[in-house]
Amino acid sequence: VPKNSKIKSDIGYSKIIRWIEKKTHVGLKALFYNTNGVKYKVLKVLALKVKKNRAKQKVFLTTKMVMRNLQKGTKSVIRFKKVKVEKKAKFRTNIFSVRYLTQRWW
Repeated sequence: VPKNSKIKSDIGYSKIIRWIEKKTHVGLKALFYNTNGVKYKVLKVLALKVKKNRAKQKVFLTTKMVMRNLQKGTKSVIRFKKVKVEKKAKFRTNIFSVRYLTQRWW
C-alpha cells in the first residue's frame, strides 16, 4: 500500500498484492488495485528459466508472463528470449548504485 496519495498517484495503483514463492523468493503473481481500490489488473508468471551466477548459485529468471486488465478484458504477454546474466550481459554496473536506483525518472 502506498505511503501517501502522492505516491499512489505516481504509481497508479492503490494497492498491489504479490504472491512470492517461499523457497526461491520468486514472484509468481501480482494483483493490482486501481486508485479507487477496485481490482484492476493481474500479472501471472507463466515460465521461468534457471541459470547459475558467478558464484554458481541458482538464479530464477522470468521468461514469460501475462498481464490481464480485468476491466477491459485485454491482456499483454511478455516473453524474454536469450536472457543473459552477469558477465555475459555486458552492462554498466554503476546503474545498481543506491543513488542511480532512487532517482525519479518522471
